[in-house]
Amino acid sequence: MDGDFENLDTEFFELLEQQGYWYERNDGVSAYIYPIDDSPLFKPFLDYAHWQWVCSLVQPDITDVHKELYSYFARRPDDLRNLKWREFETLIFRIFESQGFTCELGPGSNDGGIDVRMLQRDPLDDILTLVQVKKYAAGRKIDQSAVAALHGVADVENAQRSIFVTTSEYLPSARKFAGRTSIPMTLATSQDVRDWCKTATDGIVRDKSKLVTPSALSSCLQSLLPKDPRIIHAHTGYSMILNQFALILKETKYAALIMALPSRTISDDGYGQTGFEIPDIGPECLTRLNAETVFRAKRQVHDGRVSYWNGRELYSAWNGEAAHFSFMSNILGIDPRPPGNRIDLAFDIDRDVAPAITLRQVKATHFQRMLKCLERIRGAPAILKSLLNGSRVTLSAKIRKNIAVDAHVTLTDVTSAYAVLALMGPKSRDILARLTSTDLSNEGFPFATIREIDVGYATAYANRMTYVGELGWELIMPTEFAVGVYEALHEAGRDFGLLDCGYYALEALRLEEGYRAWSRELTPDVTPYEAGLGFAVSLDKPGGFIGREALAAAKAKGALSRRVVQFTVEDSEPMLGGGELILCDGTPVGEVRSAAYGHTLGCSVAMALIDNPAGVDRAFLETGRFEVELAGDRFAVMAHLAPAYDPKGLGVKA
Repeated sequence: MDGDFENLDTEFFELLEQQGYWYERNDGVSAYIYPIDDSPLFKPFLDYAHWQWVCSLVQPDITDVHKELYSYFARRPDDLRNLKWREFETLIFRIFESQGFTCELGPGSNDGGIDVRMLQRDPLDDILTLVQVKKYAAGRKIDQSAVAALHGVADVENAQRSIFVTTSEYLPSARKFAGRTSIPMTLATSQDVRDWCKTATDGIVRDKSKLVTPSALSSCLQSLLPKDPRIIHAHTGYSMILNQFALILKETKYAALIMALPSRTISDDGYGQTGFEIPDIGPECLTRLNAETVFRAKRQVHDGRVSYWNGRELYSAWNGEAAHFSFMSNILGIDPRPPGNRIDLAFDIDRDVAPAITLRQVKATHFQRMLKCLERIRGAPAILKSLLNGSRVTLSAKIRKNIAVDAHVTLTDVTSAYAVLALMGPKSRDILARLTSTDLSNEGFPFATIREIDVGYATAYANRMTYVGELGWELIMPTEFAVGVYEALHEAGRDFGLLDCGYYALEALRLEEGYRAWSRELTPDVTPYEAGLGFAVSLDKPGGFIGREALAAAKAKGALSRRVVQFTVEDSEPMLGGGELILCDGTPVGEVRSAAYGHTLGCSVAMALIDNPAGVDRAFLETGRFEVELAGDRFAVMAHLAPAYDPKGLGVKA
């Protein structure tokens, strides 16, 4: 999928398309797979998959693992009826347990009519509450005999309270009986369970390190054996190979509490770019007991092999052998990959994440940096992308400041020496092919790679990348050749209808494809996670990186309460320009950061930063009624997590 195997990416896409799916790349070895959007089964499929995930969390011993379990039923109490009867009992058990009660879940049958026994420790006397749970259809109401039976058992067991919980309702006779019992009885319905789920959601312990004491961690470290199964390992990547080591602190049948471990290099290539490493286990691990390193994971056993999934990495028992790694650990180091690859980076300026940078490997030990921050200048032709920007001086100073004394690195600012012409569009290959002898096919020139090519009478670096959602190349050449190449391109593209592209046309094209822009969607106060770029962040990168603390703190907050989302206006007439208010069910939830009229889609397209304290997830975006306010009028809009135009990226990789 990284372009190292001929036609693999195309074959994978075609295989998925035959089954009715498309995919979005996550990293070099993993992808997110979705049903095709225009299928009538798209939303039912997503709802079913989400429902299966929620049901998988209903287990008696993974309390506090996923906030999503409680928040789901807090939003959709009617779905409680869709649970199996045992799942409903287990959910009620978990809710009470999350509130600090000592609970015992009944066996499910031959339990004397009591599903959960709940004990509240009290200095004077323990309080025993008996709970009966009935998952009934809406029309099957609870009668007096059912609540009377619960009261009878409570009386025999000397319980101080009793609770009857149902997904149905109660007949008047049942409520009347419950109101006059000698032992206080609560009759609860799905609406009460909804409120309990809200309370449980708010009570989730976000800092998982508080669930383990330093003394318990110390005992765990001291008892470790060689090849101890409590040490687990995740191995990811192809071109860039990364390892994550972790230690199991607590473990049950369905879940585990895990702490990330640092790694220690035992051999490398002399540059620290490729080699072998092992987990670094020692007293210093006691200092790693914090919110950033301790997390929960789902535990699963398949064919006798135990695995742990934390939502990003799949861990299994470490085999005790040194693990191979290969990566570019410093932007000024040597990448073991062959020249022609590109690395996209983001720099930290004092505290947060800053402009996008492309690092191009020219030779085995030479890199060229391209700062890609577009100035918003009315009428500037997008075919000429300036590398001059105020951030250039700041970033150059930042790099120099962080070059190690013994790094033997020289940084040279060559901004004025190079110009960039961006040739974009479905016919860009045909036009460029008239000016170069280089093979421009997908096999000869894969997407996201860079080649040195001849263009007319000039030699240029061609970067197969696009900002308009179509096939294209960025051509980087010495400034003195820019005019000649520009004229040659227009001559070669005359019969194809080649035109200079103005800034606002470029803006419309990038918005249709959902591309983010620096200074609008990407600002110092928006994290990569909120911008939808979290897949490019590796917090476990050996040696760390500038800005890691800011990103780790952002990730530690848990579910995203802010997120950059693409919107399309359902009415084809309104013209958005940016700054408009976005509302959900009549409540303001965000502001448009960028907007333009998408002539391909036939409507205005916008990128907005959406804020919702309960979380901005797929369920929120699909169930909410979104509107944009323009000049006092409100227009319906549709939210998109995948690009509204060409979500499969067919044009880009044509």
